[in-house]
Amino acid sequence: MFPAYVYRIMIGCPGDIREEVAIAKRAIYRWTSIHAEQTGIVLLPINWETHSYPEQGAHPQKILNGQLADKSDMLIAIFGSRVGTPTDTSASGTIEEIDNHIKAGKPVMLFFRKFNDITQITASEFAKLEDFKTSIQNEGLYKEYNTESDFEDVLCNALELFLSNHWIENTPPTSQEKETVEFSTEEINILKKWVASNNVAAHSVKYMGGTIFFVGDLQYDVTEARQLVQWNDFFDRLQKVGFIELNRFNKRGEPVYQLCIRAYNYVDSLEKQ
Repeated sequence: MFPAYVYRIMIGCPGDIREEVAIAKRAIYRWTSIHAEQTGIVLLPINWETHSYPEQGAHPQKILNGQLADKSDMLIAIFGSRVGTPTDTSASGTIEEIDNHIKAGKPVMLFFRKFNDITQITASEFAKLEDFKTSIQNEGLYKEYNTESDFEDVLCNALELFLSNHWIENTPPTSQEKETVEFSTEEINILKKWVASNNVAAHSVKYMGGTIFFVGDLQYDVTEARQLVQWNDFFDRLQKVGFIELNRFNKRGEPVYQLCIRAYNYVDSLEKQ
């Protein structure tokens, strides 16, 4: 358990955008799984399909604004071939969400898909979309992407840059950063060999009767339960002090870690002692 600041990131889009919503959620959850403990920041994606509930008494978009947009900290808006369905006060629900976030001083990221299925595009809808793009050209920056498969890289890069320039630097350090973590002589030797290798990754593979830890170019065969617990604790402490970070999960669902610059600096400082 660790203290964290939770930011709600709303994903807004017209009905022709589907795959990108799932991609955006995956990218946001992935960032959190890798960086949350070190930065003290948790990103929570919200979208009308999963975070809205039935309610009566106002225009549907106004209800969604109250349930989602008003409570979010940032908006990721994605457009494909159309602007969406008009509301009672705006050209579309997504555009209304953009306007509301900007008026509230909340960050907005805009993305436009460059290539669309022409069989699904009407001239009038496409004209509205082009008019909207023209209207915002002098009000900020937006990103274009080619296909759904390109969107994840474009979004991840934009998200990393935004967080580095804003929320991360403005978030006070968590109490965990002040904790003292100690390593045994054997563990320090393992870290030294890992840093000296030309392989920054580490992961484990389970087999009948044991687990093999691949640390850089080295392998450690663990067959006892006590040793397994010690190895898992070793990786936990390496993460806690920022020597390693979770890079991804492999196809078997096992974590793959990678070295951080702080580990290299630590080993360098030991050599100077």
